[in-house]
Amino acid sequence: MEKKVKQMLPFELEDAKKLLDHYADRQSDLSKEMGNAMSQNSETWHDNAVAEAVMQDSIVLADMAERAIDIVTSATLVDIEKGNSDTITMGCVVELEYIDDGLEQKVLLTGNTAGEIPDDVVEDNDDLADAIAITTSSPLGGAINGKTIEEEASFAVPSGDIKTVKIISIKYLEFL
Repeated sequence: MEKKVKQMLPFELEDAKKLLDHYADRQSDLSKEMGNAMSQNSETWHDNAVAEAVMQDSIVLADMAERAIDIVTSATLVDIEKGNSDTITMGCVVELEYIDDGLEQKVLLTGNTAGEIPDDVVEDNDDLADAIAITTSSPLGGAINGKTIEEEASFAVPSGDIKTVKIISIKYLEFL
């Protein structure tokens, strides 16, 4: 089966690589725990809850590592410099206004990261203060991707309601 290429920002790829390093460290710890559990004598091995717990943790860890490896190996970095500053694409910080209530929100459009933006990325980019990350595959991200300033975009929220936002500003960021 052919892997699907996943576009992402440089910090997203670095975060995925850090996660893999963390998983490798955790697997090393689990190996040591298994060695300790197996050092018990054969009379208690059949009832070794510690070894069974380590095996279960290893299975979960392997699954998470497989997903992270897939992200890293299928990643292609977005070329921010080729972006058109008039159009929203991945790597843009976008200020939005919700039409129905006037609330404003600042978002960073990403390929893989949703929610909180890593502190080291925010520290390097003042424009990310108070912003949240949304992916291009999210309802809001998909709705605003390709839009320009002053355009409106509508999307469905989990409750089924339709929300409409107006694009207030677009700014491209430079990433490491």
